[in-house]
Amino acid sequence: MKHAETLLGERAEEWRRMPRCSDEERALAERFYLEQVLPLLELDFVQREHVHLPHPYLGAIVAVGRDPTPALLALATMSPERVHLIYASDAEPAVEQLIARVQPAPTPYDRSRVDEQPILQAYAAARDVHRDWGAPESVAVCLTGGPEALSAGLAMAAHMIGADLFAVEAEEYWPAVGCPRPGSQYLRLLPQPYAAFGDLAQAEAQRAYARGDYNLARELYAQLADKPDGREYRPYRDLAAAYEAWDRFDAYPAGRLLSEVAQALENEPWHPLAPHLPHLRQQADTLTRLAPLMAPDDWASIEALLHQADLVTWLAFSLWHAAERRLRAGRFDLAVLLQYRLLELLVQQRLAARGVDMAAPDYARLDGPDLPAALAERQVRLLERPPSEALPERSSLSNGLLLLHIVGDLLVEDIDWALVRRCLPVRNRSMLAHSFQAPQRIDALAFERLNGPALARFCRIVGTDGGAMEEASRFLHEA
Repeated sequence: MKHAETLLGERAEEWRRMPRCSDEERALAERFYLEQVLPLLELDFVQREHVHLPHPYLGAIVAVGRDPTPALLALATMSPERVHLIYASDAEPAVEQLIARVQPAPTPYDRSRVDEQPILQAYAAARDVHRDWGAPESVAVCLTGGPEALSAGLAMAAHMIGADLFAVEAEEYWPAVGCPRPGSQYLRLLPQPYAAFGDLAQAEAQRAYARGDYNLARELYAQLADKPDGREYRPYRDLAAAYEAWDRFDAYPAGRLLSEVAQALENEPWHPLAPHLPHLRQQADTLTRLAPLMAPDDWASIEALLHQADLVTWLAFSLWHAAERRLRAGRFDLAVLLQYRLLELLVQQRLAARGVDMAAPDYARLDGPDLPAALAERQVRLLERPPSEALPERSSLSNGLLLLHIVGDLLVEDIDWALVRRCLPVRNRSMLAHSFQAPQRIDALAFERLNGPALARFCRIVGTDGGAMEEASRFLHEA
């Protein structure tokens, strides 16, 4: 018995030489191909190509043209459990021939005809089929045979659903019979341009970064950086990681990562981030100074930090920017909490300048009239609430503001007490503090109206350049 490959070559050559002048001769040649050539071609193709499949496939979405051979060879090689055929109307006869030879045969519901807008219809059909199958991971899409627009739609859908993309190609073409030489076909796994070059992942990373989702941006840039040509993405990865850390006010990793970004950019002046090196270096240096002061929780360390006006100003603007990011993201509850902490930080610094720790205040350090009476009077007049009978063991933000008012601190000289009464209870009544209410956008904006002037007054008091600090603490490329 002859080897299948040899026999295939002989019968293919016999088929190629058959006359095709009349309808009867063409029908005889077609029957010879289907009965004598195609079975051997299928056997030879499967034996050669099956071993090259990356893994088994649960489903296959296959384009069918006027010649069913490429689709048949792909399906015979993959042997998927599920099949969906996509074709144009002129391929109806080929689809019927294919169905007759494929086991298990696709049902009428396992096919989609696309005619009017093939690129859109093919894309939608593949997407919907994948969803109806339960979105399995092991799906193949085969392009060969369909019209160009249909194949383009399937190629885009393959990337979207995470399918492997295949084509049946040939090493030799027989123009006389209008098809490849039987036995020269092979199955090719096509690269996904989006995946190969990372264009979509890069765009997604940029969008995540722009909306302040630095953790997702870091993950996506890390995937790009791990590619053989991913050197350019490493500074982006580390920058997103640094801002993700500082967005939750973890100074140590934020400073370390920003220092690494700055070092990388010094060595790579061609990098798109290189023009921003001074900005990033300044942020790295500031965080390096802040980190050891933020870690301890004793009053001496806290006081040491609070006495460094430039660092407190930088922290205050970091809180301001963080609140703005939460506001843009619709997280009004977190925006309110951050604005509350910002005002508390300013009050904390002004009291610390007088040697007073809000957590355990030594009221003897505050000069002025009868302090309990003065505090009680202002609780009624400025905050419109019942007076306290004694000085509190811990100073709340509201009492801290009143204490500064008593000693004549410029931070509260022109403060809008009606706005104070409106804003502070919003934080206290929220689910993230002491109650169950949900702060709204209007609440976060009210806090901005309160804190904006207070922050400007603070900068004047401590002698820092508020505009420069606001810009220096802003995340790179932040709107």
